[in-house]
Amino acid sequence: MDHIIGQRIKTLRLSKGLSQTDLADALHISQPTLQRIEQGESSVWAKYLNDICTYFEVRPEEIVTAQEQNVQLNYDNASGVSAHNNSGVTAHIYHNVSDKLIQQYELRIAEKDQLIADLKARIEKLEGGSI
Repeated sequence: MDHIIGQRIKTLRLSKGLSQTDLADALHISQPTLQRIEQGESSVWAKYLNDICTYFEVRPEEIVTAQEQNVQLNYDNASGVSAHNNSGVTAHIYHNVSDKLIQQYELRIAEKDQLIADLKARIEKLEGGSI
């Protein structure tokens, strides 16, 4: 994700004809820090996201959306549902992902509850047998 965000920031910078030093100065960060962000070597971009968005007059979603779409498309392809890049499908995919995650967590909670019940039964059996 850092690489994609870095590329998006670099694209915004270049679209304004700015050097790394110019943008780094505007954001009050060092040029090497901006370079690491653009190269995807640092996730510190998140700390400066609001400043970047204000400077370029974009919404945060415009910077991070590219990665979210990739995740959605990968998930969607894995589930066998065809994906398109429009908001209706995006919302549908998010809903499907959320439902799947909830099901997985519910299953894990049920397994945990069963494990606890089994362990309690073993402890009671051991305590009952040692008396």
